[in-house]
Amino acid sequence: MNTRLEIQNMALSRVKEAKVLFRNHLYDAAIYMAGYSIELAFKAAICKTLDIDDFFSPNKHPEAKSLKTHKLDDLLKFSGLFTKFEIEKSSNPHFYAQWSHLKTVWSEQLRYEPIGKTQRQDAKKLLFAIEDPKKGILPWIQKHW
Repeated sequence: MNTRLEIQNMALSRVKEAKVLFRNHLYDAAIYMAGYSIELAFKAAICKTLDIDDFFSPNKHPEAKSLKTHKLDDLLKFSGLFTKFEIEKSSNPHFYAQWSHLKTVWSEQLRYEPIGKTQRQDAKKLLFAIEDPKKGILPWIQKHW
């Protein structure tokens, strides 16, 4: 079972894992894992919005299959946070810059990319975009999940 709380914990764990990978100079893997933290955070928000108690159970919520995407734009819409996101984006250009950077560098397709493609500064910038306590993507989602 993957309850909303369990998914929230997985999202936070993925950030910790990304930082361990970063410290060990595994920048490709750090970006890959960091992006999954945002995917999971949105999925936790979807659980709250739709009152789904076991997001990943295919038998319990077969109608939720379309929600199990990796596309962050779709997850944002499904989460019920799109209007709040648009307001935040308009009032906070730094937040929107963080989001734009994430969308530029992260995709679940990274798992198929050659090793060594990511530079240290790119991974560092993404981790900051996700974690920045004032204008980061994850703290913003956490306010709503």
